[in-house]
Amino acid sequence: MSMNLTLHDGENGPEIELWQTPTWVTWICLSYNPETKELDGGDEGVRRRYNEWVRSHLNGVWKDTDEFEYQRKRIEEHLKLVNSVKQPYFSFI
Repeated sequence: MSMNLTLHDGENGPEIELWQTPTWVTWICLSYNPETKELDGGDEGVRRRYNEWVRSHLNGVWKDTDEFEYQRKRIEEHLKLVNSVKQPYFSFI
């Protein structure tokens, strides 16, 4: 079973749809300090790590520039949504 990252606008706010994350990406994004049990960099740190994973979807070889541009725009729009959340609260399901 996959552990998917979730994002809410505030702890009890509406859920913002994220891309489905593999379990290992969820755990990397939710990296925490084992002594304090606090998220590394708080929820902003989680957002930064998630954004980098999303950007990584541009890595690799592309069949043509149209395919690349489609993916680039898709990523840009998704990151705009994720970054528009004023009080990010990340967890997993």
